[in-house]
Amino acid sequence: MQEKVALDKVLAWLAAEQSAASLESIDKLGIALEILGSLGLTAVQRCKILELFFLRTGQLQASLTVELSIASLPLSADLRLRAEHLATAYDLLARGFVSVVIGLSRSAPLQAPRQPADVVLLAMKSLHKQAQTLMLACSPLPAELWQHALNTLHLFQADQANPRLADEFNRMLALAVVQPESFTAHELAFLIDYLQAIPSKIHWLAPQDSLTHNAWWLDPSRDQPPCALARRRPPAHETNLFVFDCTSLANMAREHLAELASGTPPANLGLPPAATTEDSRNTLTSAANRWSGPIKRQQARRQANYRVEVCASAGALWHYLGGDGKADMEATYPLATSDWLITNESTVGFALFHVAGTCAGLRSGTALGMRLTEDNSWTVCLVRRVRSDNPAHIELGLELLAATAQAVRLAYHGTDASVPALLLPAQPALQRGETLLTMRGQFHSGPFTLLADDTAGIRLCDCTSGQLVMLTSSIEIFEFTRRTPQDLP
Repeated sequence: MQEKVALDKVLAWLAAEQSAASLESIDKLGIALEILGSLGLTAVQRCKILELFFLRTGQLQASLTVELSIASLPLSADLRLRAEHLATAYDLLARGFVSVVIGLSRSAPLQAPRQPADVVLLAMKSLHKQAQTLMLACSPLPAELWQHALNTLHLFQADQANPRLADEFNRMLALAVVQPESFTAHELAFLIDYLQAIPSKIHWLAPQDSLTHNAWWLDPSRDQPPCALARRRPPAHETNLFVFDCTSLANMAREHLAELASGTPPANLGLPPAATTEDSRNTLTSAANRWSGPIKRQQARRQANYRVEVCASAGALWHYLGGDGKADMEATYPLATSDWLITNESTVGFALFHVAGTCAGLRSGTALGMRLTEDNSWTVCLVRRVRSDNPAHIELGLELLAATAQAVRLAYHGTDASVPALLLPAQPALQRGETLLTMRGQFHSGPFTLLADDTAGIRLCDCTSGQLVMLTSSIEIFEFTRRTPQDLP
């Protein structure tokens, strides 16, 4: 009787209407899965119920992905908690499917609703979705996830030839090595859809094969994510490594990009409709570069340990740099900055973590200001990666864009309104002249007027826009030429 009451409680969640990925719905899902794991059901009964839970959990994940795609970091406590609890639910699903496989009778497989290999595939899909959910939330993957995935892959020797199981594991690997923390959740959601739509062309290698710098390896005896061979060599004399190469996947992505550029509709290539957008193609280009192998660092990193002030609000930074002709604007926007600690640096960038103060609006591809706490000169940087191990800990990887900048306005000919921009100095080392940094969507080819408003008054300069040198989901940087004498510093 007690088991029947418990089973009714489990089935009640499936019968209830789940309109959104609320914390209550996700927590009840976790409770129901824990209860299901304790019931003395047959493997066939457990499998049927778990399949229903898998489908309903996928609906919650789709709803939550929409929320994560438009959110910036740090995530709200509620959104982060929902993502972590949903990931835990997927872990419970994976363990449940594994227990089903162990319980199924391989001597009479036709009595089961699915073959053992199909159930193993559902376990792998659950682990993959667990990883997706945490990556979208910029949360770290649990230490045991990769070991669990490898154990699931090798659950039965006879099932290793299952191409669908291998494909699902390959997609999980491809998503991990693409450096998900360097993409926004919206960009990452596109990559997830892209990988789901294509054959997962990843080449598995034997440890004794001749390995190139493009290879990645997993050590089944250690709870660690895939590591690039170019970054760290595997343990000496280790013969049980899982080694793979994503070069074929990178080549296929570049072929898709060439087809899209020539005007081929995504549907003809079997790709998601979003592949037509410029953002998606830029995302796929970055992913293809990483699947080709880890980017070689051109500059050595130096350990550091000093405090800086960060202004993550582009609007506030523009005012700090005198965009409206006023000085000492820090007092007007006192909450726009926060304190951070630099942990390592090079001539081209910095790694730092949050120490104190309110910070919001962080995502890969945004521009921010950074300065020494005792200095008044703002450095302009681009956020290359964001990671948040817990709600109180946020790490950033920054690329240095310019050591100085001037706040200006742009007025395109034929328009009445002007838009704020940052004037970045020329960089002879990159063979690049002066550039302008604006928010996404402000770049237009043609003539415009550059306006500087400072304590000396308003100064004007007629200019013509040049080529776009950087485009992210948040900003644009483009070159320009002056058509009148250089009135602006």
